[in-house]
Amino acid sequence: MITKIIVNDDKRLNFLPSIAQKYIHFEAAIYHYASKHIEDYAGGYWVFLELSNGGKFLHLQDNGPQRLYNTMNYFEGMVSSEAAGIAISAMVLADFGAIAYSAGDEAQAQRFYDFYYQLRDFALEHNEASEILAFLD
Repeated sequence: MITKIIVNDDKRLNFLPSIAQKYIHFEAAIYHYASKHIEDYAGGYWVFLELSNGGKFLHLQDNGPQRLYNTMNYFEGMVSSEAAGIAISAMVLADFGAIAYSAGDEAQAQRFYDFYYQLRDFALEHNEASEILAFLD
């Protein structure tokens, strides 16, 4: 079983740079994708989490249900803020991997893909796995 650990306040500044060299772009992409895929998203405090398998993800601190949708595959459903964060984080990781690969940076692409699959492994164990995977499909 993969466990999650909330990143303490004193380590938050190192969290995003540990994922991406251009972490400002990565963070902006998270917020942008959230605005595209979480109904009524208007910003908020994001919790940073590390997984025991090396993965990482973010989710809104709001614990209420979120309407998550993906117009590219017609998914729409109500999920927890954690599940929405897993889905958004996974989508951004996959897209950044594809961008890095197309730019010829295979090492950076592999890093993003490794994070994606570590997060996907955690998602497969999540009680909302079917919704997360349907969103990503």
